[in-house]
Amino acid sequence: METSLAVRFLSGGMNIVLVLALAPLFEGILRKVTAKVQSRQGPPIWQPYYDLLKLLGKEDIESGESPAMQRFASWLSLAAILTLAVLVPMGTSPPLAGAADAYLLISLLTLCGVSTMLAGLAAGSTYSLVGMSREMMSLMTLEPLRMRSSTDQPTSRPVSRWRES
Repeated sequence: METSLAVRFLSGGMNIVLVLALAPLFEGILRKVTAKVQSRQGPPIWQPYYDLLKLLGKEDIESGESPAMQRFASWLSLAAILTLAVLVPMGTSPPLAGAADAYLLISLLTLCGVSTMLAGLAAGSTYSLVGMSREMMSLMTLEPLRMRSSTDQPTSRPVSRWRES
């Protein structure tokens, strides 16, 4: 069934608002669960929302070797995440149904990590370079696994018969 362009725009806008509104909540839940696993109380679930409100009230200070590159990297990461929000179904059919496959989704997730590395590189601080190298190592170890898991096809033979052939 073909949906109209207005319905697709509305669904895409709802997906974007949903992602932006619920991302801090999921971060708070993740912090709480991590604290419980470590036998700590942890911050309240709403703490990421408080942190966002605090950060929005602060003055914008540009520092580092290349502030333009830092801005570009953050906008690139946001654009990749919002593109993912429009491509993935969230309650309804995806607004851009059929416009992407698993490779594009994994590539967009990789682009977020690469933009984080660009921002760390542009800061010029030794601490940001350590964070950038950590992100690079994480990407180098996890991305091949993501690509491999997305391309594995199930076989029609049972596992017990593999040894016979």
